[in-house]
Amino acid sequence: MATANDFLEDSDLDELLTDGDNVVGRSDFQHIDDIIVSAPGAWREYPTCGVAIQQFQSSAGQKQTIERIINQQLTADGVQNIFIGVTESVNGVTFNVNGEYI
Repeated sequence: MATANDFLEDSDLDELLTDGDNVVGRSDFQHIDDIIVSAPGAWREYPTCGVAIQQFQSSAGQKQTIERIINQQLTADGVQNIFIGVTESVNGVTFNVNGEYI
């Protein structure tokens, strides 16, 4: 899958609009975010797709499990050069995920 263009979303996951029209642009990172946030079963065409990161947020001890699941899901979707950055703090664990569709 080459670089994808799709309707873009804002930071609240609402449609990004300019002058009342949807904005279309490079959406690779948006697709990666969708996979990480969605739960398995959320995509009818791909029932096993999804990480459901919300269920892990309260458990810093599952960091390696989350990294493995993210890597598996993104690889299955065709993402390569996957980078998973992890930041631990008093408030929990934050994941910074990056990759590219080639």
